[in-house]
Amino acid sequence: MGQPKATVVVDGQTLAWRTAAILLAAGLTRVVVALRELQPLPEGAEAFLVPDPDGEAIDTIRQTQSFIGGGPIALLPVDCPDVQVATVQTLLAAYRPPFTKPTFDGKGGHPVMFDLDLDGVASLRDALHHAAGHFVAVPDPGILHNWNTPEAVRRAV
Repeated sequence: MGQPKATVVVDGQTLAWRTAAILLAAGLTRVVVALRELQPLPEGAEAFLVPDPDGEAIDTIRQTQSFIGGGPIALLPVDCPDVQVATVQTLLAAYRPPFTKPTFDGKGGHPVMFDLDLDGVASLRDALHHAAGHFVAVPDPGILHNWNTPEAVRRAV
């Protein structure tokens, strides 16, 4: 992307702002956004500055999980800002430990809601693979959209 994904601006809002706003609108009581550097967030969201911004994604998830104080956690990466508020609400209502994950056309996406011990796992994907989770089909193709490149952002807006 040429910059941290959280700071990419689309329609006047950063991706961090957009994803936090989705979670807040869905009714989550605490929304924590893991960031490399402070930036504005919607009212009601709080920033967590990642101690090792160059670490692996699982390290960021572990550090954020520790900051929050445990789970369950709804993980919505900033590069997945197309998720519908109704999808998050559906997942909240359907949540069952150790995790609940949405599917669209048989493919898993985000957000993932979980309460798992992540010590010693290489990735969240590995942790989910070894746990008996709950999958919920949703009518939201946005769960599959990852904005990983400038071209993906241009196509989406």
